[in-house]
Amino acid sequence: MAAASGSVLLLGDPSAFAAALKTLINNPQFSDVTFLVGKEKQKVFAHRCLLSTRCQVLHAMLSQPQETQVPLILNHMQPEVFLTVIEYLYTNGATLNNLTTRGAE
Repeated sequence: MAAASGSVLLLGDPSAFAAALKTLINNPQFSDVTFLVGKEKQKVFAHRCLLSTRCQVLHAMLSQPQETQVPLILNHMQPEVFLTVIEYLYTNGATLNNLTTRGAE
């Protein structure tokens, strides 16, 4: 974002910002959407505003009017893989391992 004429653009530390957002991953405090992920239907807590701005598919899913807060079910994905996707969406980075890369197949 460009600074207006006569203004100064102040940028903070991106790693500190990412670290702060990482604390929100799967944190029920202030979350406003819950996913039930995998065969075990593990609860994953998230934030609509972050997900919908970072992913068009999730934006479409989360833009549907809901009368009540019902969990969104994702049977086809392993919880560890979904949490890695959430980590990437929140922080613009993610740690991959054998489980998360194989689970995405």
